[in-house]
Amino acid sequence: MSDYDDYRSPSAEAVTVQLNKEMIDEVIEAASKNVSAQVRKEASDAIKKHVEAEWNDVLRAEMRTMAERIVREWIIQPRDLTNSYGEKTGKTTTFSEEILKLWRDYLDKPVNANGNEESYSRDGATTRIRWMIKKYATETVESEIKKMLADVSVEARERVKEAVSAFIAQQLAPRVELKAIPQAKN
Repeated sequence: MSDYDDYRSPSAEAVTVQLNKEMIDEVIEAASKNVSAQVRKEASDAIKKHVEAEWNDVLRAEMRTMAERIVREWIIQPRDLTNSYGEKTGKTTTFSEEILKLWRDYLDKPVNANGNEESYSRDGATTRIRWMIKKYATETVESEIKKMLADVSVEARERVKEAVSAFIAQQLAPRVELKAIPQAKN
């Protein structure tokens, strides 16, 4: 026989729990500490999340303001020009003026008939801007001419077909003899 054979499940009436005031106070104290810690953690997390979000918004706004100020100053503020050795030339320019100058220089560079600046010869050289305008105008005109020629070509084919048909009919008509068709008997 085992130790469990004599075991009988206690009925609800047989079990009595005696709690004294100290035990109840200990349970309440433990539960309140647990609840208090949980509330403190949730409140702390919520406050931390809210503060971080507010801080990030403030920080982003301040960083954007600073960045805009720095960029504006950098673009507008005059700078000393230097030669190829880094020595100041005594002239000043702004970033926006420098961009415009670089763009003008780019458009005024001599190019060959293909728009390349590497291998141009002075004989047929033109500036990049003139080459770009000429290329655009040429492509546009050629495209329109091709469309017109296609329309004219279709119309010309129809006219030639009509003229050839009329000529053949004119040439063949006098030579064609039509014999009378016998009438059917009723």
